[in-house]
Amino acid sequence: MSIFSPVKVTGMPGYQRHWLIMALFFGTSFLVLWSNYTKFKLGGITFLEGTILFCTFICTFQPIVASWSAVIGLLVMAFGNAEKSVYPYFDAKGPLPELRSRTALVIFMRNEDPSSIFDRLLEMQKSLSQIGRLQHFRFVLLSDTTLPEVMCMEDEGFARIKDNIGIGTYQTPFYRRRSKNIGYKGGNMYDYAENHSKGDELFVPLDSDSVMSGDMLVRIVSSMEKCPQIGLLQTAFIGTPAVSAFARLMQFGSRYYLPVNYLGLSWWANDCALFWGHNAIIRTRAFQEHCKLPVLSGNPPLGGHIMSHDIVETMFMRRAGYECRLLPITTESYETFPPTLIEAMNRQNRWFQGDMQYFFLLKEPGLSLINRFQVCRILAKSLSPMAWFVMTLAFNIRSRVENPGASRVGVSVLPQWFIFRLLPKIAAFLTVVANPSEIKRYGGIFRFVTSVVLEYVITSIVSTAATVSMTLFFCGLLRGISIKWDAQNRDRLGLSWRHTFRVFWVENLIGLGIIWLMITQDTSHRLLSLAISLFLLVPITVLTASPRLSSLITRLRLFTTPDENPVSPVLSRLVAPEIITISKAKAKAMEKAL
Repeated sequence: MSIFSPVKVTGMPGYQRHWLIMALFFGTSFLVLWSNYTKFKLGGITFLEGTILFCTFICTFQPIVASWSAVIGLLVMAFGNAEKSVYPYFDAKGPLPELRSRTALVIFMRNEDPSSIFDRLLEMQKSLSQIGRLQHFRFVLLSDTTLPEVMCMEDEGFARIKDNIGIGTYQTPFYRRRSKNIGYKGGNMYDYAENHSKGDELFVPLDSDSVMSGDMLVRIVSSMEKCPQIGLLQTAFIGTPAVSAFARLMQFGSRYYLPVNYLGLSWWANDCALFWGHNAIIRTRAFQEHCKLPVLSGNPPLGGHIMSHDIVETMFMRRAGYECRLLPITTESYETFPPTLIEAMNRQNRWFQGDMQYFFLLKEPGLSLINRFQVCRILAKSLSPMAWFVMTLAFNIRSRVENPGASRVGVSVLPQWFIFRLLPKIAAFLTVVANPSEIKRYGGIFRFVTSVVLEYVITSIVSTAATVSMTLFFCGLLRGISIKWDAQNRDRLGLSWRHTFRVFWVENLIGLGIIWLMITQDTSHRLLSLAISLFLLVPITVLTASPRLSSLITRLRLFTTPDENPVSPVLSRLVAPEIITISKAKAKAMEKAL
């Protein structure tokens, strides 16, 4: 129950939006399951057929929700007014507002070279200083570093920049390193709120690779000042322009896909949006009073301290009566994408391990129905790779053991899954091609279409192979084997074939096993696509991490995003020089054309 009157939005009330998305999901899911159920033989379903239906439900959960989010986003773009019906609390175009509150920019660090982190702080300080609002902010650096050499780098680096980033702020910069890393990042964040947040009415959590422009920071602070009922406002962060072929591919897919889908997601989530861990703004006192994380029963990795803190904090903030909002504007809030597929899979495994602790939220008292629906969506999304792998095996076992003469029901599931997977991308594609000025910022229609096709093909291969990798990781979790919470590779390129094969040798062995089964047994052709994806995993990983290929793709301006045309001033010293050079050359060419 809200402690304030809700933010006023035009159109359908928030609670009706919640009921609508759930009705659309369950209605669509029922049709999918029923269409597959009718393919089974009469007289009830067997264990394998029940497994197939259950896995179908898990696999299509997130794609169905994403598809309806895209449809809603398209409708809002075409017929609605998002500034009134989705984010009336945010003024994106008006004069820069004056501020009266104090906000801490809180940066989390762990075992990473801090030089790039300090560069980002200096750019944010410069951006805020240029617009005359630096006096309303301060910098807080929270370290959980355990490596002695990195500790020295942090100490020396902070001593070097402390005076510079402190000029004009309402309080001198603060740097703290915990001696005991209790509770992962969530514990680090709560320790700040409880012990080091005096005078900070609001705070903005930032990861080591995060950066936000002064304009965006000021406007989200102003939104929180105008709307005391908002406890958390999450920005739609985007990828910092990268040189890595893999990072460019991933950030391109994310960049063109997100605007329409985030708009739809923000519309139906309304006051129950989710927190993604960084690049958000939070009401400090509300966080301190209501967002302390519990310690789960049982042993790690599924018990103990909560690894992925953000979703839990969102639920607790909303339970306390504060609204949690998603700002669906993709501008000047940035993170970096992993430079290699190996690093991306490591990150995905960390998220998966954290997500598997969320089952307790299903029975947590006081949470709203839409919040529980969101928890189910997250769990289904994380479990879908394993469900897809199990479903593929179940199809083949059923066709051979239970009903050899029957047509394979798997053929009916695949088109449905592809439709739901493609629909959000089609919606995003249409929003870009319908806007000539936006097409130019993506490098022109030829580059855009070429990039869309390449992104879809490569990510389809990778996601198919990931069903095996994630299943292997899940089996390891059940045996108590977990991924370490440690430093991340954010910019290093180059992987050897030997190292990559050492990482994915099990996947390749499984691929060989599938080929052997297809030669010696009568198995489904669907296993062939899985085997091919597993064999392509190593070459795709090596090639997309190649400095030569990355440089070539950058020069050809493939996977170009609007954030390169032009590069935001806050990123001008943070992105690779070749991207700046290409951006300036493009700007000069446009000037000559005019």
